[in-house]
Amino acid sequence: MDWKQFEQRLLDAWELTFRKWLTDHPNQHVYALAFHEGYRELDQVIRLPWLAVNSLEALQELQGTEDVELQWNPADWRWPNIDSVDAASVGDLETELNDEANRGSQKQWLATEKRFLAVMVRVSKALRKEFASDSQTTKEFVVYLSEEMSDLDTLKRCIPKRLFDKYFSSLDPKTATVTSSSATELMQQYLKAIWNYEDEILQLGDSAIDPLIAFLEEEHGHFAADLLAQLGHGNTKVMTALRSSILEKSKASGAIANALFDLGDTDFLIPLIADPDTFPHVVRAIVRGLKRFEQHRLDYRLVERLLGEGSEEVKALIVDEIKPGSSFDDIQVADIDEAFRGLTSEHLAIRQHAVMLLGCRGLGSKASKRVLPELAKQLQDGNATIRRLALLSLNDWKSAAKPYRDQMWALKEDPDREVRITATYVFE
Repeated sequence: MDWKQFEQRLLDAWELTFRKWLTDHPNQHVYALAFHEGYRELDQVIRLPWLAVNSLEALQELQGTEDVELQWNPADWRWPNIDSVDAASVGDLETELNDEANRGSQKQWLATEKRFLAVMVRVSKALRKEFASDSQTTKEFVVYLSEEMSDLDTLKRCIPKRLFDKYFSSLDPKTATVTSSSATELMQQYLKAIWNYEDEILQLGDSAIDPLIAFLEEEHGHFAADLLAQLGHGNTKVMTALRSSILEKSKASGAIANALFDLGDTDFLIPLIADPDTFPHVVRAIVRGLKRFEQHRLDYRLVERLLGEGSEEVKALIVDEIKPGSSFDDIQVADIDEAFRGLTSEHLAIRQHAVMLLGCRGLGSKASKRVLPELAKQLQDGNATIRRLALLSLNDWKSAAKPYRDQMWALKEDPDREVRITATYVFE
């Protein structure tokens, strides 16, 4: 792929689009352009972002005053997506980008993503330079790629430091002004927007625990529960507070159940399944151990026990939580043996789940030599859903699954209609 040519064509297309917009809106004075709503999924698609525009006049009309407060979320702007003048060319560029991203390994996809983001930063800077002196842009006109606010690095790279410090520094917890260095006053500041200060709160360690416990019953108490789960290992005060809150039917009970499970308090949680108000929170917390692997290694035993001994309501909730189509983190190499054991479970929901987890190409080429033969065996399973999921998981391994293409192809003649449809999709 010719990255230099790709960047120039992308810049030309968006420059032409914005120039036409200015011509069509001669009475507007633009303070910002933003690229947003781009979508990226590892090993899959990279969607080019929308180009959004907003003007001082639009804000004056919205706010009813000439002394406007500038808005920076492009989704809230008057023009969140201006149509590309050369849509066909932009579509071709997106196809070219995806061909480059998906021509090899996950490492190739990640390298393409990184390079694409660098291109977007340079395009943003070039557009600002091109239009900064235009009569229809303001003196402090900015152009930026609007990514997740939890990662401001791209935003900082797009915008001159002076303007970032003036308009965007409040989004960055590390530059936010705090009036006192005492832990108590720091926490008072952090709790006003707890979702922006999670790293800073964790850095306070034990000093943050009492304020977080007191915050559990606030509107955003679930953030406090999540943080206590990370700070509370071996802390009796934390365990006691979390237990008390869930017994009192806290509005943050779901997050509290998650925290207790993360802290290993399953002996306390299991009896709460008998409580009709609490059991959904507890069951979801336990099943979360099969979906989120930052805190846990894969372990089916407790869920298998509940599937064998639990009520029909408990079983139904578990099955729903891990059904095909649900979202899971990628497993690690250390989880492979337990996933293999899951393939032999007496419970269909567990077998399905294990098949889906083993479609993780990020496990690497060495692991593929163990994983792919086991997935191929599932193509002959007596259950049609298992066969269909195995086909999809093998397909997720892309070129590594080439030795099994004949077995996969054979499922185009499977007796089950859904399996046949999936096989057709895989080979279309």
